[in-house]
Amino acid sequence: MRSFTKRAKPLFIDTTAFCATRDEDDLHHDEAVEALKKLRGRKLITTDWVIAESGALIRRKLGFKESRLFLEAVEEGRATGVLEMVFVDEDLLREGIALFLDWANPNLSLVDAVSIALCKGRGIKEALAFDRHFEEAGMKLYSSEETLK
Repeated sequence: MRSFTKRAKPLFIDTTAFCATRDEDDLHHDEAVEALKKLRGRKLITTDWVIAESGALIRRKLGFKESRLFLEAVEEGRATGVLEMVFVDEDLLREGIALFLDWANPNLSLVDAVSIALCKGRGIKEALAFDRHFEEAGMKLYSSEETLK
């Protein structure tokens, strides 16, 4: 397994980033690919819900082959310790639902609410994402160009 320095803080990776890395036509493709290069050595964390959502969106837009390649890359990342996939349990789901119901933004998905609840619970303060929900939750985004310089 890959070792991470104690100073390397974990970073959450969202559906928008996973999808952008696979889709060359995505507005954020180059930025997502570059961000992942610059984030080498960082522990990446996501949820099984994000993986399911990403796999489904990639399959719908890019086809089965690209979805399969994505899921194989996820499994490789898990096997090498680069990616931790947290499985949503009842407690995390309840926290996500509470956040979802309290949030004023009508565009917040339950997947993002659960992801934000996980980040808050684990003290994760940074996310690779291309929607603003994580920023609205007080997290630093690695999707903006100024953080990639």
